Amino acid sequence: SDHWVYLGWHPPASSPGSHQRNDRMATLMTWTNSPLRALVLPSACIRSLSGTDLSTAAIPSECREDACPSLTFDCVRAVRMLPFLLFASSLTLSCTISSTVREGPDDKPADLAVDEDSVPDELDLEPVDLDTEQSELDEHEPDELEPSDENENDTVDPGDTLVDEELAPKPWVRLIAPTDGAVLENPVRFELEAEGVALVQLFADDWPLSAPFDPAQSSVLEYSFSGVGFERVIRLSGFDATLALLDELSIRITVNDAPLGSSLGEFENTYFYLADESSFEGPPASTLYGPQCEVLAVVSSSFAQAACIEGSARLADGRVINYHSPCSCGGPCSFCWSVMDPARFPWGMGSASNPLEPLRSWAVDTSVISHGSVLYVEEWDGLAIPSLGELGGFVHDGCFRADDVGGGIVGRHVDFFAGNQAMWRELEKLFPTRSRFQVYLDSPRCQP
Repeated sequence: SDHWVYLGWHPPASSPGSHQRNDRMATLMTWTNSPLRALVLPSACIRSLSGTDLSTAAIPSECREDACPSLTFDCVRAVRMLPFLLFASSLTLSCTISSTVREGPDDKPADLAVDEDSVPDELDLEPVDLDTEQSELDEHEPDELEPSDENENDTVDPGDTLVDEELAPKPWVRLIAPTDGAVLENPVRFELEAEGVALVQLFADDWPLSAPFDPAQSSVLEYSFSGVGFERVIRLSGFDATLALLDELSIRITVNDAPLGSSLGEFENTYFYLADESSFEGPPASTLYGPQCEVLAVVSSSFAQAACIEGSARLADGRVINYHSPCSCGGPCSFCWSVMDPARFPWGMGSASNPLEPLRSWAVDTSVISHGSVLYVEEWDGLAIPSLGELGGFVHDGCFRADDVGGGIVGRHVDFFAGNQAMWRELEKLFPTRSRFQVYLDSPRCQP
């Protein structure tokens, strides 16, 4: 065709640029009172407007009404909403529209005239609320493109559009045990796993159960709760190296005290220890004999007396000696001594040829408590044992073992093995000799 269709959206006269409203060329421009214009113009008219100063020029003859006879267009593409015109190529309507461009009164812009008689019946032309249409169109206006500083020759692989952070796995933490809603007994064992975090930390009701630690080094934490019988909120948090929070989760658990075990009744305590020759002074005056009456050592009287009472000792040369059997070799004791293997019996030997363990072994009356029994004393559970050289420096769990016997241990009497004389003195400050305790057998709090 040798004609052009001019379509445009036109703001009201109060919009910027409305000073052109009275210009005779405004019929071809954007600032008019009517919000929508569709002008059918000959190609010659369009060519004559090229380079024209529209603010002063008169309407060219090629653009006047007599230059625009009734025109017939076939296959006009039509849509109800103007901005969708570019996207509606699949919508093709066969129609005949007879249009003329007219100049309105008072030099107002021309309107599109439609000869309704020439519109086919199958074409449904419904009136459109242009104000509503415009608000819908504004919502769909594309954002203005920003200029790019990148090299125009650069090409972008569509597969590179994902940023590295989206491709990297997100850090997470998880509690394997216990489960949400669990009812547990002390001590509670927490098992966890984590990925992409440097440190983790457990909290109970916002109280830290430990310092932050590396989950790659340890994934298990045991904790005994002093407050029991009610629900607690347990929170596991995962951090980066700067303690910035990366992930966390919470569960609820209820902790109860484990049963104490079978009560054996109340017992009275005393202490014994490994006598160390280096802790005693005095000239060598007493002889200690072996099973064949061979001389093992000549020691001070004070050390010999302590060794005879305790039943085990460490000589100045590092040898550990232990009660062997009664003998008549003489000397300060009524029995002879045997030298122990220091690797197996560094603290002496119990009554069943078992090693003695400081702060764990008891001497008992085996008619009341069987040898090897595991025993529990609630008062010792949670007791901080002082640190003295190679001994102590931990919190006791109240669990002991019947490892030895003694001539003076009869009935409801237990003898705590303190390890050395210095530790015995410290324990006397906590529980003096002749203190009394309830002793329990087979306590679930002393599971191996």
